[in-house]
Amino acid sequence: MHIRTARARLRPLGLTLVGLAALAACSDEPVAPRSSPKVAAAARLLREEIHVTVTNASGGSDVGSLQWAVAQVNEPGNAGGVITFDSSLEGDTITLDVPLQAQRPVEIIGPTKGITLSGNDQHRVINGGTSLSLRNLTLTKGNAD
Repeated sequence: MHIRTARARLRPLGLTLVGLAALAACSDEPVAPRSSPKVAAAARLLREEIHVTVTNASGGSDVGSLQWAVAQVNEPGNAGGVITFDSSLEGDTITLDVPLQAQRPVEIIGPTKGITLSGNDQHRVINGGTSLSLRNLTLTKGNAD
């Protein structure tokens, strides 16, 4: 009698273990359907543009420079961006080491009193293959073939 009682107690436990094993075997399957390429493309279009502030007049790619700001906008996954300048740079000239390479839509807004971007008679000031908007900027001394 004692043996039957022990087996009767194990039966619910055995069924529970079988049920858990069956659930674990199904855990690899996705719960929700995967998104289609069209949905993923639409999600990319809804990304917001980034806002970057230029804090120094370096013509290179130092952090805070205009070249650095354009590189931030060009990062994969960004939908474009707006670049503004710190007010301490009003009236300054930024002599670029290389042309700005705008690969994403970008709006560059200079300070109220403006700012000058120079190619130093060496190269173009901006190479843009996308939508580009410039305000309060003077482009000077660009050189192209």
